[in-house]
Amino acid sequence: MLYSIVTNSYVWQDGEFQAPKVLPKQLAMPLTDLSRKVELPPVVCHASLVLANIIHIDQSKPLELGNMSLKYSLPGDKSCDWFFLATGNVELKILPVLKMTGGSAAQCTGIQAIDIFLQVQHNSKFLLNMRNYMPGVHKRFLLHLENICRTRDFVEHNSRDNEDLVMAYNKCVEAVANLRTNHIQIVAKYILIPKSQKQNGDFQRLDNVGTGGQDLIPFLKKLRNLTRSFLL
Repeated sequence: MLYSIVTNSYVWQDGEFQAPKVLPKQLAMPLTDLSRKVELPPVVCHASLVLANIIHIDQSKPLELGNMSLKYSLPGDKSCDWFFLATGNVELKILPVLKMTGGSAAQCTGIQAIDIFLQVQHNSKFLLNMRNYMPGVHKRFLLHLENICRTRDFVEHNSRDNEDLVMAYNKCVEAVANLRTNHIQIVAKYILIPKSQKQNGDFQRLDNVGTGGQDLIPFLKKLRNLTRSFLL
């Protein structure tokens, strides 16, 4: 985590148009060595910025959004911290359901796991590629889920005899769609609006490209709308 954040700061310290093409060996060698050991690419990602970066402030109280902070922050104001803390809070809500412990929000294992469980298929090369930025055990967990989860098939097969089952499934799908709507609102508030207020080289491309490299609003709306298409 620390090496990836230090390297990220080194690369972007002078803005996107003056980023160095080559890393000094003092950064490159330990970073690539560690990345092989933890099965992650040698870049800053969700696993380092969120999963390994959350501090439980007061351990006598529950770990929740108001009781967590970051070990390391990227340059910028506090809105940058909240971008990662909010994603960490989403992980907290999901992980107890999945019985797991624990960039881009697309690298969140929990969200992809819920999609797989509900058989919501996005057929997105981008989302599949984001798995390369997850810890190895998380990637293998998602592959395992894909091999065993047939939730929608089961509900659809029994839909005539069990309306409550269909309602429960649709409620879950709608909840995921609503989460994606909230994500769109967060993107607008913390990326698009700040970009429009801060017109300089460091933020020049944020209006078109998100933290994972995709077009922001069109891509997120497509995910949300496709999720709803799986309602029974």
